[in-house]
Amino acid sequence: MKKHLFSYLWFLILLLGACQTDVPQEHLETVQAPLTTMMLVRHAEKVEDGSKNPSLTEKGARRAETIRQLFEEAGINALYATPFERTEKTLQPLAATLGMTVENYDPSLGAEQLIDEMLAKHAGEKIFIAGHSNTIPAMLNVLTGSDDYEDFTHDQYDDLFVVSLAEKGKAAVTRLQVKIAD
Repeated sequence: MKKHLFSYLWFLILLLGACQTDVPQEHLETVQAPLTTMMLVRHAEKVEDGSKNPSLTEKGARRAETIRQLFEEAGINALYATPFERTEKTLQPLAATLGMTVENYDPSLGAEQLIDEMLAKHAGEKIFIAGHSNTIPAMLNVLTGSDDYEDFTHDQYDDLFVVSLAEKGKAAVTRLQVKIAD
């Protein structure tokens, strides 16, 4: 029953993404490139231990498991995370279920270069990216060709963005809230 519920939720996510668009209709009619879908999320809740590479809290581990349940049947082609324990562990349950490896990306390269490389490598595919409070908004701004997305607050973990695009700068964005009980 739980598996069917998550399949149904994924269907609703895709349906909402198709219905809620920030892209003018004239852009959608003229684009010939394949549609690429990116799921972007900040890493799950981290342990506040003062280290530079903390792991996830219990709540963060539950969030990672919820992400797995929501996206295990979504046809994900690639998983990306920064080379930090908290971002990798956010995607690890999904990677294990899919039999995939989480590929590391270097956030110091900048959002523009990272998005260009990912789009070139995965055009027409579905990519899931885990990042940080500053890297995910920067990527969203590159994808949408805007400055609409600001850095997340210290305690902001619930946002998950589904971005559909055929060309950088012209994207439809659906913002989801993934609430996890304390």
